[in-house]
Amino acid sequence: MSSPPAEELDEIDKKLLKILQQDAKTPYAKISDEIGISEATVHLRIKRLLKSGVILGFQAIVNPKKVGINYMALTGLNIKPSESTKILERLSKVENVYEVYVTAGRYNIVAKVRAKDSSELLDTLKVIERIPGITSMDVMLVLSTIKEETRIRIP
Repeated sequence: MSSPPAEELDEIDKKLLKILQQDAKTPYAKISDEIGISEATVHLRIKRLLKSGVILGFQAIVNPKKVGINYMALTGLNIKPSESTKILERLSKVENVYEVYVTAGRYNIVAKVRAKDSSELLDTLKVIERIPGITSMDVMLVLSTIKEETRIRIP
């Protein structure tokens, strides 16, 4: 499985991305001053980075505990390979599943699940377990989050 080629980013793009990852609400005027380009150029570059898919969008990063989402678990799933497309589609639609990864190693799929309480977490895990084609599921309840990073290191 080959990766798509990396987008060609110049130093201005990289500086712009670093600023936006730190605070996406940074005014164009401040970005302009910091990088040394016009506000119009800032606007055009952001528009281009959005159009090309380098920037996927802008959103607030919410602290789950502050909104009552107190439980998180990682699930390791093994599946029937012939069912992988259907399983991934169904798993991605489960309400409390936040991330889904196809992996190599002990599990075929790893999914992050968040829930407000243990009852909701258990209900979600039961929904996952009933997806046809899943042959085994290991659940790792997350007790404490030491690092969870949303920013990407830009080389």
